[in-house]
Amino acid sequence: MAQIAKIDTQMDVKSSAQRFYEIFRSKQYLFPKICNSETSKEIVEAIDDENKTINFKALDGDILKYYKDLRCIIQVTGKGDNKGCSVKFTLKYEKLNDDLPAPTKYLDFSAVLAKKIEAYLNDNNIA
Repeated sequence: MAQIAKIDTQMDVKSSAQRFYEIFRSKQYLFPKICNSETSKEIVEAIDDENKTINFKALDGDILKYYKDLRCIIQVTGKGDNKGCSVKFTLKYEKLNDDLPAPTKYLDFSAVLAKKIEAYLNDNNIA
């Protein structure tokens, strides 16, 4: 029987923590402009504005063909120098069977998405 596992990645972004966080918090309608990608349906399970953390749960999409449960936690932390932020993506998942690999391609996608959001914010002078 598969167990719940966790993987994460963290990166620095040249954008204010608040602006970057707002994209996930209240401006998800910008995603088609920022990045074309696989579509999925997810629900926001928790929002912590003070710590700039959002928890999502996958409800539909190709990812659920392989994973019984997948949750993504995004945490944005400002840098003390006001010259950017750190973004951490954590995936908690349960495989449908033990032979499946960890969903590392979704972490790779998270890094690409973060850089595309960074570029969008900087190109539009809203970083």
